[in-house]
Amino acid sequence: MSITFRALALTSAPGPCWHPVFADVTIRHLTSHGGISAHEGADELGYFDGTGITLEKVGHAQGSPASLVALAAGSVDIGSAATAAVLNSIAAGNDFVAAYPSNGINDEVRWIFYVLEDSPIRSIEDIVGKTVAVKTLGADLDYTVREGLQQKGLRKGAAKLIALPGPQLEQVLRSGQVDVSAFGYWLLAIGYWQTIFTGAALTKGGSRPVFDDTDVLGDIAGGFVVL
Repeated sequence: MSITFRALALTSAPGPCWHPVFADVTIRHLTSHGGISAHEGADELGYFDGTGITLEKVGHAQGSPASLVALAAGSVDIGSAATAAVLNSIAAGNDFVAAYPSNGINDEVRWIFYVLEDSPIRSIEDIVGKTVAVKTLGADLDYTVREGLQQKGLRKGAAKLIALPGPQLEQVLRSGQVDVSAFGYWLLAIGYWQTIFTGAALTKGGSRPVFDDTDVLGDIAGGFVVL
């Protein structure tokens, strides 16, 4: 017997009337640059051996919102996105279930918003009317900027956000094409692409931090795996 992964997950979730379901299941998913999801790690470690579960890569997600679009369209069986993007998708009517946190932010794992050393920007209030480069629109950094402005009593859309690939975030800041760029900081994730580019940017000097996502959101789950 073969059933969908979503049906398996929802019918076999532990609870008062939990009854395990045994079936052949194919989990269609999208990969992401520089990251390994929990289900990918489990597959590589052999946790699915003998379970009838097969992991099938069907493409690559440029950003987490693309993962949710694919999930809503039925092209994949499992997705992952920032908490804000998941909540927005559910509020828009998508029948998603948040399975478990996929990541979080704290002093060791966070995104920091940088400006050039001679920039007049010193606080969140100063980004009004400025251009801020982030890796993805509609996800965690987008929400951080909008929430940070709202907390200061400012209009959420008072800053202009643009999305750029991670390797370009430093380039556009140094060339003056944007006023602020968000760099990822992973203290214990040497080799992760955000850490590599952030390290290179800071080694060159000439930039300074203004605020980070923990200043605005605190220590929270930054994203969720959804079905």
